[in-house]
Amino acid sequence: MKTTSTTGTISIRRVAADSKSDQVTVVLTTPDHAWLLRRTGQQPFGIDPDLAELDGRRVAVTGYAGGGVFLLTEDPVALD
Repeated sequence: MKTTSTTGTISIRRVAADSKSDQVTVVLTTPDHAWLLRRTGQQPFGIDPDLAELDGRRVAVTGYAGGGVFLLTEDPVALD
């Protein structure tokens, strides 16, 4: 699988309401897609405190873009 880079805005919000995957988590939103944002080796559910510090900020990210999860291979870089 090839890494990709993109820019978007980080937010903390509820996803998958009324399902077994219902949670409040960190989300990366671009003009074309919204992903759950994860770091390798961190909890798969809930809020990553380091990513939460970027809530509301526009960032550049690099990692693996899946259908629903963007798995970071590098720390996000704040653009604003």
